[in-house]
This record gives sequence, C-alpha cells and structure tokens, in this order.
Amino acid sequence: MSHQLVLRRRDGRPLGAQELREHFARPNYEVSKEGRFSASWSHPDTGGSFTFEQDERGDLRFEVPYLRPHVFALEADLELLPLVQRFGLVVDDPQHGQPGDYDSERFISAWSKGNRAAVALFATHPELEGQVPRTLGYELIEATWRWNHGRNALQERLGDHVFVPRIFFFLEQDAVRRLVVWTDAIAMAFPVVDLVLLLRDDFGKQWLKKAEPTAALATWAEVEPFVAKFPRHETPLPWHHFQPENLDEPLVRFFVEREELKVPGPIAPLRAHEVLDEELVATAGQTAS
Repeated sequence: MSHQLVLRRRDGRPLGAQELREHFARPNYEVSKEGRFSASWSHPDTGGSFTFEQDERGDLRFEVPYLRPHVFALEADLELLPLVQRFGLVVDDPQHGQPGDYDSERFISAWSKGNRAAVALFATHPELEGQVPRTLGYELIEATWRWNHGRNALQERLGDHVFVPRIFFFLEQDAVRRLVVWTDAIAMAFPVVDLVLLLRDDFGKQWLKKAEPTAALATWAEVEPFVAKFPRHETPLPWHHFQPENLDEPLVRFFVEREELKVPGPIAPLRAHEVLDEELVATAGQTAS
C-alpha cells in the first residue's frame, strides 16, 4: 500500500534520463545506470524510503509507502521540493485532486489521509490478528527523526572529536524505547533517550581482559548524572555536549562493573517504519470500531 504521484514538466516536454541521473547523484539514492530512469531513496539513519521511476511517456512516478510514521512524508517532501523546483514540474495526485503545482502541505495532508486508512485496515484485517502495532508519541517520533536526519550536519559542525550517535528503536517489555550506543565513555553529543548501550571495547581489553567488545545496558536515569553537568542544548530533542577533559573513576567503574548483556536479552531491535504514531493508531482503532 502506497501513495503515488505523477510528476511532469509544465510545458509537456519529457524528462531526460541523463538529467535526472545528474539530479539524483546524491547520498542515499540508488540510481539506475542505463535504460529507463529509476531511483530509490533509503536513508541509513532515519529508515525513510521511497522511489522514483520514469514511465513510457517520460513522466516521473513517485511512490512512498503507507503504514508508516508521519515523518516518512516529511522526509519525502524534503526531496520532492527541490526536484519540482529544478525541473518546473507539476504534480498529478491520483488519490486526490487535479494536476497542479506541488504544495508541501497538500502532499503531506493527502499522504496522511491515505496512511490513516491503511493503519485502520491494518488494525482490523483478520490476517494480521495478533500482530500488535508498535507505537510511540507523535512528538517523540518527530524529534527522533529530526535528530537522525540531521546528525551528519551536527557531526560536521562539532568535528571529529565529538561523536554524534544514531538513535535506535528497541522493544522492551512491549514498550518502544529509544537507545544510543556509548563506546568507552567517549566524548559525545548525548541526546536524552530511554536506554544507553554501554559498549566496552578498549575498556573491556584493559579492565575486563576481554579480547572482544562486550556490552551492558543502562537507563537514562542511570547515565544522566554523568552527563547532566555538561552543556545542555534545547533542540527538539535535548542533548548534552559531553566532552570531559579526563574520565573520572566513577564513570569508568560504571562502565566496566555492569553485568554483561546476553543475547537474546531484554530488548529487541525495531526498524523505524515499524514504530507508528501512537495518536494515529488510537484514532484508527476508534474509526475501525
């Protein structure tokens, strides 16, 4: 199930495959090398995905899936907008309305309407009985997406001496948790999350006499005392600029004395598209009933 758009030049001229390849020669795109043009977007940090494919008329067909959190539409819009501006494209939305100029708000609204219908179907489809949708609040999903989408830019701004982690989704006792990995207490842009995976690489070799890295799990409440004294930035997802001059003994002990995390453990990874907006699922359930 997906939302589709047809993109064509305002003057009716077909789009050239080569000029499209030049436009899409950017990170996160896999582009066809010959023949009819196609491109697939897959963001390694956000999990966002959508496709473009040229049809026999030379128009460009765009497709973004349903059954996704709302941020998938926000991410698609960031790529659609420069495309239609560069080539002077008009948009035909087969699901809603007549062809016209691209409008971000209209696209996001149309996709959201279809997504709500898809989620309502998912909630009641008999073949999916027993499959519980995993959910998180709308604001937390968007703040997490904005962090992951912008982490490379923040990394470039802070420099190589401070690590900017990706935030992962994990399932813990049927609840969705946000997790970052912290290796050997390195300097880090530390977002406020739920869980922290303590990865002991050099620490493990030096203090635990382990040849291979080991991991331990900690809650944010347990980690916060070590990072709270460092500058806090109030972005959509607050974060601390953890950059100590020296590692103190309590922090090192905190890392190395925690019980090693076994596999399978108390948490299981989730992909970004598996975590739906809590408010959306609740509304879809009411509609379906």
